[in-house]
Amino acid sequence: MANLLPLPLPPPGQPLPLLPPGMPAPPLGAPSPGHRPHKSFVAFYGNAGLDPYQDSYARILERMDPEVNNAISHVFLLEQAVGLGAVPQAYLCCARRHNQVKVFCIHLPSKYVSALDGQPTPWDGQTFAFLGALVQGMVTTIELPAQAFQVVNHARAYTAEYILNHLDHIGDEGLVPPQDNNKEVASICTRRLMYLPSRYAALMLRNSGYTLQETWQLLYQAIVIETISRIVQP
Repeated sequence: MANLLPLPLPPPGQPLPLLPPGMPAPPLGAPSPGHRPHKSFVAFYGNAGLDPYQDSYARILERMDPEVNNAISHVFLLEQAVGLGAVPQAYLCCARRHNQVKVFCIHLPSKYVSALDGQPTPWDGQTFAFLGALVQGMVTTIELPAQAFQVVNHARAYTAEYILNHLDHIGDEGLVPPQDNNKEVASICTRRLMYLPSRYAALMLRNSGYTLQETWQLLYQAIVIETISRIVQP
């Protein structure tokens, strides 16, 4: 988790770009007969019946992993992501906010389509995603850059074992950049966004983000519990 690379936006030390302001909350899934629509993203992502990919997370993660499959371009992945509509879909990214390294959940990416009457807006053709949860019926929207799924080759990152051993000592500023002579550093190929299986999205919807320790504790515990439950099923 600490190896997530920050998106090219925003620059270090700057807040996440929020565009366009004041966007109203989207409809959270079509209501079934006799049922009310979801009133929160927590309820939306908690409804497994809306998630067509709940049995194919491994395949999606494999497609997103450039070390396994480097034939898919970041442009194609972005087009797929913004074209899914109101289907549960979430990603994790790292960003620096208020001099702290935080992990944020961005979800339901989409593309701003120009109006039918041709009236231009500053957002025509741009891609966006929601950040965090609904707050008083409003949702924070961030600009999703064209490089969101770009591959980063030869990124130097600490090994998972090193991160686990030092998790309690990671401060708000994150990990110290790896040194070339550190034996617990690996060269990896990754993308700027990490796919988050939708069943875990409800755990990561705090608008202010999560520290690396909080992210690990929340997701690791949830994954372990789910894995155990699958093993012990009759």
